[in-house]
Amino acid sequence: MRSRAVEPASGTEERPEGAPVPPAQPGSPTDGLQPLPRRRLLLEGLGVVVLVQALQFAFLAALRTAGQTFYEELLANALGPEKHGLSQWLHDGFFPFWARSQLAGEPYIANISHGTLYPGNLPYYVLSTSAGLQVVTALHLVLAGLGMWAYCRVALRSGMWGALLAGLGYAFGGLMLVHINLSNQMQVAAWLPVVLLFGHLAMERGRLRYVVATALAIGLQFLCGHPEWWLYTMAILALYGVAWSFGAGWRAWPRRALDGGLRLGGAVALFVLLFGWQFFPTLQLQGLGYRAGPAFAEQHPLPKSIAVNALLPDFGHVLIGENVSSVGVIVLGLGALGLVAGRRELRWLRVLLAILIVGGYTMALGNQAAPYRFAYQHISLVSQLRVPVRWLLLPYFGTVAAAGLGMEALLHRGVGRLRERGAQGGLAVAALLLFAALAFGLGDLANPSASVRWWLLAAAFGGLIWAAATVPAVPRALLAVSLIAVVMVELDRADPKAAYRQVAPSIVYNDPGPVMRLLASQGGRYLTIADLPHDAAEKASVPKPRDIVGREAAYYYVAYYNRINARPSSQYATGAETILGRDGGLMPTGAYNDFFTDAVNGGFDITKGKALQPPSQWKWAGLDFLGVRQFVTGEELPAGEQRVLEEHGFRNFRRVAYVDVWERPQPPLARMQYAVDVVPRASDRVARLKAGYPLLDRAMVERPVQVGQPRTAPSVDARVGRSRVSVSVTTDVPGVLVLADPWYPAWRVSVDGRRGELLRVDHAFRGVRVPAGTHTVVFSYWDQRMLVGAVLAVVTVLALLGWWLLRRRILRG
Repeated sequence: MRSRAVEPASGTEERPEGAPVPPAQPGSPTDGLQPLPRRRLLLEGLGVVVLVQALQFAFLAALRTAGQTFYEELLANALGPEKHGLSQWLHDGFFPFWARSQLAGEPYIANISHGTLYPGNLPYYVLSTSAGLQVVTALHLVLAGLGMWAYCRVALRSGMWGALLAGLGYAFGGLMLVHINLSNQMQVAAWLPVVLLFGHLAMERGRLRYVVATALAIGLQFLCGHPEWWLYTMAILALYGVAWSFGAGWRAWPRRALDGGLRLGGAVALFVLLFGWQFFPTLQLQGLGYRAGPAFAEQHPLPKSIAVNALLPDFGHVLIGENVSSVGVIVLGLGALGLVAGRRELRWLRVLLAILIVGGYTMALGNQAAPYRFAYQHISLVSQLRVPVRWLLLPYFGTVAAAGLGMEALLHRGVGRLRERGAQGGLAVAALLLFAALAFGLGDLANPSASVRWWLLAAAFGGLIWAAATVPAVPRALLAVSLIAVVMVELDRADPKAAYRQVAPSIVYNDPGPVMRLLASQGGRYLTIADLPHDAAEKASVPKPRDIVGREAAYYYVAYYNRINARPSSQYATGAETILGRDGGLMPTGAYNDFFTDAVNGGFDITKGKALQPPSQWKWAGLDFLGVRQFVTGEELPAGEQRVLEEHGFRNFRRVAYVDVWERPQPPLARMQYAVDVVPRASDRVARLKAGYPLLDRAMVERPVQVGQPRTAPSVDARVGRSRVSVSVTTDVPGVLVLADPWYPAWRVSVDGRRGELLRVDHAFRGVRVPAGTHTVVFSYWDQRMLVGAVLAVVTVLALLGWWLLRRRILRG
């Protein structure tokens, strides 16, 4: 491969070809352009790891407070129970290809949002849930900081200080810390610079090892479990390849475009081959998910009223949720400087970063911005991404990377030349003003009074450092350290009431609570309409350890209420089963969502996991069909509503704290049907469900099935396992066995050991035709796509290993 000359960084003298290169000074731009010894890189990287770990204790109270950990509603009531339950399953020897815990059953592994097979989640399975959360968070903040440092230092050949600033800014910026409470998103964001690091090296150096490393980074990021941000990473990587192809000018563009396309395309192809065991099942589930339906139109954009706030550090608690992209005023200013005064050979990157910053901010506004509306109307995948605010990942990364270039320019470009420095500063201010005009043109700034003085102080300090850096006699290291220290202080002081600063007793993650244990031990599916406690007496009824007092007790109660009212996803902690659910990314399936809305209860959104309608407002034919055995209510349930439960066979089984657990004999999950309606079109089936289809007396199928009219009642005995259901059936004529478990393509059915045809029955459930006689019907879960992906992965690994051994032998020979 031919080597190409590297254009000297600004501020250094050009040398005749072949002239010796003087030794590099640490932190200088020349240092960034020299091949660095591995030992030095390793020492610098180790320093970054130690620094990030040390700063975590300053930033995060949960890591320095014994007996407590992070608190946020999603962490305590979704991720925590999910990881706790999965750990218990694995310890029990059960691997959940299919799990019955929510939505009457789900393809657990295929639902990538669980992150089941991601190696970074291993601490959850060997430690307590609370300790696992702390370790996973700490590891991924280190990964984020180290990855961003390595991307700048190794891929971009940035100077030491610019790479360090970028690494720390990325790890401790607002977007990364806010997403501690959305753990899989934090993990995906941590992998983003690693993907770009190896993608850059694959294109630039053309070595197979970097192509493979890119594929592995893409795959590990995918396994984290947030497909939306993973797709944004793929979009960034594609744009990165296009921009890189222009890096050597128009004449070299065709060759670089071909090289970049082949290398990045090869990495993506390798990802599919190596991770198809997860990618193929997930892709299938995505196609069947409720978001793929034409009626899906949910959208949570960046609110226009606080759009500008999202780009700046928030000292007044204006920003909540995911509406955060700031890495501080100083980093924003350095980013502008990097875009206008960064190294000349990285012009292509500077243009790309500007596109990411502007484009990501615009797209985050959702349908409030014309570009997003166009994409939403013409690209079906975009319409399925329900949280446009997550596009803020693009300006977050772009600003930090540009700031790394800006640090180099501040420390080394035009030092001692006032006119050149003035031009740089003027262009940077102009770039900031231009972006501000765009930001204010699309959004607004709300309640800035508490933050303005901090913004002005940071800007003044940044300007002072920029002026001091113009003087050659001022030590560069002193300037860099001072700037990085102030950036860290600015980020640490921002948003003093942020969710990631809250802590709760570790027991809220490690103890599922008495209600969830009761529901699991009794077995069967449950439904909950219990809410939060309504008065002091109900609050006081919640059991609490004596040693938890004061503020700690307040967080204990807030976190523990959903253990008491059995709100999804609390059931994961014990393996209890519910017909409700909480949006798990790709769940529920569109068919189950249709069935629940039209045949069970259309009065609330099942993906929110919160149902408060009293028993009289539920469609009992649907509840009986689904085999609901337990009903959790508040103790204040009116007498008329209690009678509704009693009329359907329930009795008040037990009171725990302020909720009542009602129970009845288990309704059948499997039944024979002989009155069969052939309804091939999904819209017609949904219409019949909405009109009150008699689910307990008839069955809908998609194509004709031969059945008879029985003279005697059939005998049906179902034995339900976690991922296997066995049904003994005796019938005097052929009929359709209906199982009230969700239909999914990976299920198989056999009748007396012979493969049967799996039917989709009643729009969303499983069934099979059973001939006359006594038979054993077995439904078993077998994900063919996962198996094919696993075989491809093994073959690909063996092929890569064989190529490596062959190449090594050739080189030695």
